[in-house]
Amino acid sequence: MWEPALGKVRASGKVLTSSAEVGKWGAPTYDLWIVRQDFAAKNPDFLKQFVSVTGKVFERYNKDPKGFASNAANVAKIARLTGSKPEEVTALLPGNLYPSLAEQSKLLQQPLVKAVGDTAAFLKSQGKVDSLQPSYTPYVTNQFINAALR
Repeated sequence: MWEPALGKVRASGKVLTSSAEVGKWGAPTYDLWIVRQDFAAKNPDFLKQFVSVTGKVFERYNKDPKGFASNAANVAKIARLTGSKPEEVTALLPGNLYPSLAEQSKLLQQPLVKAVGDTAAFLKSQGKVDSLQPSYTPYVTNQFINAALR
């Protein structure tokens, strides 16, 4: 769980572990943008631009996290996108890593494919899904990131 829900839980409970710690145990947590294949096929230029804009925002944040978080316009945009209250955004931001586009391109290969497969296997063991795909590679792509990097 993450902000803003985490802040509400902390009011009457305690944090047992963090997503960073769980990631070290081999179960990383990702925040992702997902797009339908039909939309991607029809809108590659839009997706390239979306990735480019997102990457530039990540760069701005990573250069000066405190300055970025103290900018009211930045906070308002993030609040609108996440459904958080503006005052919760400053707690939300440092709880994530914001990899560069080059780092994202690498992550959107084997590391993410493995994480999706591991998650699917866990959900099957819990009775939450009926079957597994032979591979999750067809559902993960870095093509739009690579296009934005060119």
